[in-house]
Amino acid sequence: MGQKILWDCHMHSSFSADSETPMENMIQAAVDNGLTGICFTEHLDPDYPETPENLDFSLDIPAYRQRLFELADAFRDQITVNFGIELGLQPHLSESFSGLLKEIPFDFVIGSSHVVHGYDPYYPSYFEGRKESACYMEYFESILENVAAFDEMDVYGHIDYVVRYGNGKAEGYSYQKYADEIDEILKAVIERGMLGCGKTPQTELNQAKQQAAEQVAKTAKSGLAQLQGKQAQFKVEEGRAYTGINFPSTSVIVP
Repeated sequence: MGQKILWDCHMHSSFSADSETPMENMIQAAVDNGLTGICFTEHLDPDYPETPENLDFSLDIPAYRQRLFELADAFRDQITVNFGIELGLQPHLSESFSGLLKEIPFDFVIGSSHVVHGYDPYYPSYFEGRKESACYMEYFESILENVAAFDEMDVYGHIDYVVRYGNGKAEGYSYQKYADEIDEILKAVIERGMLGCGKTPQTELNQAKQQAAEQVAKTAKSGLAQLQGKQAQFKVEEGRAYTGINFPSTSVIVP
């Protein structure tokens, strides 16, 4: 039986600084492609460094929430639309993020590393004057710092974000080269249940996340020998849900 993506839970619309696409266009595209449900996870990156484009990664949460609920109602007979967020993690932001999640009942929360000690690896300045391997190492270590400071998200996003933007464009990157660091990250997120059942109310999505967590834990226990490639997406067979989560250096198909 072929695999089919039923859910996408990592989506950014024009409410995020790095997207210009209207939310309604993305919902219609999801409907046209036969998805059962989607979850918008707009960016919130407080204390983000200045950029050449003067990007503003703050988020007007009330406006975002109102528009999403309007569209969720308009499309209710065609697709489920959930209310999520992607938090740009830095250790000193943990208290404010914790307060935000207590105040606002998001369906799904992604925690991600976009800023490493004041720099975003998206920009060349992060790599200037340094070996690419040292830049990768610092990024992975910063993830452990973030997880130690804050673990209230449902999943950790795109753990190999830094690899996309190095001068070699992943040419010198492999799981084996950074196995110790990646293993520690995997153990940390698994121990904290970030891939277990989260806040989302959909039973199918919870089941998919739980199965994905069990599969990753099983892989980690066996030495993570199958972790290869640059990015992963957890999928489940038709009749279940798709988390749309990016995960480092592996591709896990949940049976």
